[in-house]
Amino acid sequence: MYYSSFCNCCIKRFLPGLLLSCLLLLQYAPTLAQADYSRWYFGNRAGIAFLVGTPPVTLTDGVMTSGEGCASIADAQGNLLFYTNGILAWNKLHQPLANGFGLGGFGGASERTPSSATQGAAIVAKPGSATEYYIFALDAAENGLRNGLVYSVVDMSRQGGLGEVVSKAMPIPVPVGDGRITEKMAVVRHANQRDIWVIVHAWGSNMFCSFLLTANGISTSPALSAGGNMHWPNGRSNVNSTNNGGNFASNNYDAIGYMKVSPDGRRLALAQYQAGQVQLFDFNCGTGTISNPVALDAAFPNSYGVEFSPNSNLLYVSGGAGVRQYNLLTAQTVAISSTITLGALQLGPDGRIYQVSNSASLLNVIAAPDRAGLACNYMLQAISLAPNRADLGLPNLLVRPPAASQPLVTFSVIGTEVCVGETTDFTAAIFPVQPGAAISWDFGEASSGPLNVATGPTASHRYASVGTYTATMHVRTASGSQYSYSQPVHILARFSGHVTLFNAAAMPFCAGTSALLSVPPAFCDANLTWQDGSHGISFSTRTPGVYWVDVAVSPQCVTRDSVVVRFQPDVVVRPLGPDREIPCNGSVVLDATSAVAGTTYRWQDGSSQPTLRARLPGKYFVTLTSPNGCTGNSSVQLRAAACPPGTTSGGITASDLLIPNVITPNGDDLNEAFIIQDLPPSSSSLHVYNRWGKAVFETENYNNNWDATGQPAGQYYYYLFVHASKQSYRGWVEVIR
Repeated sequence: MYYSSFCNCCIKRFLPGLLLSCLLLLQYAPTLAQADYSRWYFGNRAGIAFLVGTPPVTLTDGVMTSGEGCASIADAQGNLLFYTNGILAWNKLHQPLANGFGLGGFGGASERTPSSATQGAAIVAKPGSATEYYIFALDAAENGLRNGLVYSVVDMSRQGGLGEVVSKAMPIPVPVGDGRITEKMAVVRHANQRDIWVIVHAWGSNMFCSFLLTANGISTSPALSAGGNMHWPNGRSNVNSTNNGGNFASNNYDAIGYMKVSPDGRRLALAQYQAGQVQLFDFNCGTGTISNPVALDAAFPNSYGVEFSPNSNLLYVSGGAGVRQYNLLTAQTVAISSTITLGALQLGPDGRIYQVSNSASLLNVIAAPDRAGLACNYMLQAISLAPNRADLGLPNLLVRPPAASQPLVTFSVIGTEVCVGETTDFTAAIFPVQPGAAISWDFGEASSGPLNVATGPTASHRYASVGTYTATMHVRTASGSQYSYSQPVHILARFSGHVTLFNAAAMPFCAGTSALLSVPPAFCDANLTWQDGSHGISFSTRTPGVYWVDVAVSPQCVTRDSVVVRFQPDVVVRPLGPDREIPCNGSVVLDATSAVAGTTYRWQDGSSQPTLRARLPGKYFVTLTSPNGCTGNSSVQLRAAACPPGTTSGGITASDLLIPNVITPNGDDLNEAFIIQDLPPSSSSLHVYNRWGKAVFETENYNNNWDATGQPAGQYYYYLFVHASKQSYRGWVEVIR
């Protein structure tokens, strides 16, 4: 009785603590299937290990530095094999992996330490192999995303079990756009529980590419899906945006942000850092297709990390607004932290979510991520990494969805946001394959009549009007089971007609002038992008070539006009030079005759003949105008030759003088001054009066230089006296400006 009473007492007294200990033990116990991702190395030599029955243990033996993307892998018992930042790899002794350099990740100039790509690395075991592993790496925004997706193969049977890279930096072509991809990469087990999907997002589009890794290697024909926001330069869906989202001028910062698949393999979420947006999709882990985009948050500044709860019902996002929890069942959003802790979120093998704080030596923890709201127990600075520190990234882990209990039925769309008049393509995505299944489509545009429906595993439809339509696929299996799946299709407006570039009809332009290309006023409020990336309403150039402008209502719907700019060669003008002397009491004939018929001439005195007889010293020039309106110029300086002794210079009569009655001092170097032909320099006196008789110019040595400076346009009167001949001349001259 005493023993029994004592035991009962002990049980009552110690049972709560015993149960709590058991719960904690279970909380920290990684499953056997997750042991291969139980050792994390990241940041600046930081690391933690998940051991059965204990909280995470800080690791201080790592030698890697990684600003963001990183990955590590262990064996089935949790023993470290190797780790990488996508550039270099280290073995379990923390020594460089044999041939483990130049793996294709980004290691150039960056705002972060090496590997500044959000999900720049991932490691997975090759299906069907006990010794081979694949390292996937991708490029960063700072490098313009140029190098895309690459893979390397590690054989752990080499180097006495330390492993060796047997092939590296092998490119995987992306058949979308210009082949570039964003910094997002997720690795997910196929629904067949054997193969692996490697999912990336194309740059300059809203396309996802899902590459399948099998025992035969990586497929080069990915499953393609369109949906959600475009990933564009400048961070917004506005081609006129000038904010590049960072200190680098790459304008590619919308490529930044995590992409994750939920543990149940049914959803995919991604963050767009510069756009500040969070999106949710359906994911079919049997076909690799992504569908049904939903904007969870269109205003989350610098959204970066994303992670699902273990039960897949809650989504956590970190960024410039702290940490938010999105309840995918109730659509409720809760701010679980307002502290700006920009960094990755990663579900650990112990069922807790870990978050790095930017360049800190502490990890934040969401201890109960399956609980809604603040009950998720977000803990700041819960785990120390000292003496090392984190940066922005945590290891990229393989997601292992459970086997599906029923067929996975979705469909992919190539063109979820297309321009009116373009075709949208639909493809059924069903796993496992259902032989004999009947598939029908309703495109949601009843006004299209019989064209609104189709049958078969693939279908196409061209929507006639701008708007949002709900397309639905119906599947009836051979056994009679029925499934339906729907998602929206957005049809966008575009400018109709052709954009005409003003001034293009004036070609060819004259050499030395500017070709000014501009759009009609109706297009001035649209998003304009010229071939050099500028966005003004006009573009000026002096260089021949092909020029174009894109006019966009949205980035997807672009109308382009292009033109070949040509320039006429310079007008060939016969040289009037070299500079020379006018013989004493003689003249020089200046000849500018052109071989091109229809050419016109304009001399400095206003005359328009191909030749000009010059008797006076000074600068003479002529402008030739070709029949197409292009001009060319030539000039010469004439000096007066000294006359022999006993020779009288400058003897003239009234018939020798040509006195103009109009001058045009307007700066065009034509007829600028009151020039009296054949008048020797300093041989005459000149007096000029305005209409009221006031003298405005007087000189005893006139040199053909009165240009009415300081006087208004109008009529003036002159008195000219030639000293040598004792002749005087009176008259008027009109000043025209």
